[in-house]
Amino acid sequence: GILPSGGGRAGGGVGLMDGLDELLAEAAAERAEKRRDSAKPAKPTPARMPAPSGPPTLLTREASSAAKGFYSSLKSYIERLLDPDVLDGIDADFRSRTFFELEEYLGNKSELAAYMLKHELGRMSYSLVGAAGGPALTEAASIREEYARHEASGSPADAELLWRAANQSLLAEPLGSLQAAWLEPSLHTCIVATSSRFELDLRAPAPQLRAECTLAVQTLGAGDEPLLLSTACVTIEVSPAERMLRQSLSKPRLADCCIYDEQIVATAEAMAQWEAAARSGGTGASPKGTREGDISIDHLTAQLEHFLQSEDELPGGGDVKEGGTGLLGGLTNVTSGILAVLGRRRGPADEPA
Repeated sequence: GILPSGGGRAGGGVGLMDGLDELLAEAAAERAEKRRDSAKPAKPTPARMPAPSGPPTLLTREASSAAKGFYSSLKSYIERLLDPDVLDGIDADFRSRTFFELEEYLGNKSELAAYMLKHELGRMSYSLVGAAGGPALTEAASIREEYARHEASGSPADAELLWRAANQSLLAEPLGSLQAAWLEPSLHTCIVATSSRFELDLRAPAPQLRAECTLAVQTLGAGDEPLLLSTACVTIEVSPAERMLRQSLSKPRLADCCIYDEQIVATAEAMAQWEAAARSGGTGASPKGTREGDISIDHLTAQLEHFLQSEDELPGGGDVKEGGTGLLGGLTNVTSGILAVLGRRRGPADEPA
């Protein structure tokens, strides 16, 4: 055969050299890119955190042997505050009270409206929308003027019933149900009304009343103040047009001390000291925050007499500020104190197994 000319071989060699140059150029570019990357500072590797060995533990000191009975009883009592069966029993008591019973009670109590206007307006929070409507009245003087108009115009009996109901006597029966369910004399518990609010709406054709009372469940504190265990709110709604009385209790909200045991342990220790002092005839140190004779029948009798005074007999005219004060709050504390005195000689350690 005929061999390709020399020019053809030369042309093929040039093509091969061009391809080789391209490969060499690509390799050089890759090397330069790698050098640039290696010159960049390396990203720090995050340190590995040790895996948790379990849930965090709350450090707390244990109760002494003398206080363990009180500690156990306090923990059981806290559980009782949220016990569904206990709450159902309270609800059943609340529902057992009827509008007819309230109407019958208020029918012969014409003085309650005047009592509210004279005494209760300074003790608690009131809001009133009059029969003619308009903005809600909250000042005592304006509410008294509205009642004067009510009397002068001979307003309907339904409105008069609500005027009589808007005071602390409306809260007495619900509070009695709570005392029966939650009062524990051996643990010195008490239920205190910390605030009360009444909202009256007298507009026809369906005047109504709504009352709210915030309650605190307390016990003996290890310091100067009582120990708050929980709070709850009682709500009462009254509608004469609907012949309706509705009473309800919010789910109790536990205080922080019920989760973190330090204060519960300290309170158990204080109760144990108090119990030891009572058994020894009153000799020995009283727990911190208590004084000899603080809780005695004589002291409680004096408290009762104080709370039964009329406002005119109280210093400075008896202008009691809003909150848990007033006759109902006073009687609640006194009753709790009396039961505590009667029960303090018998602590949890004396309970039958």
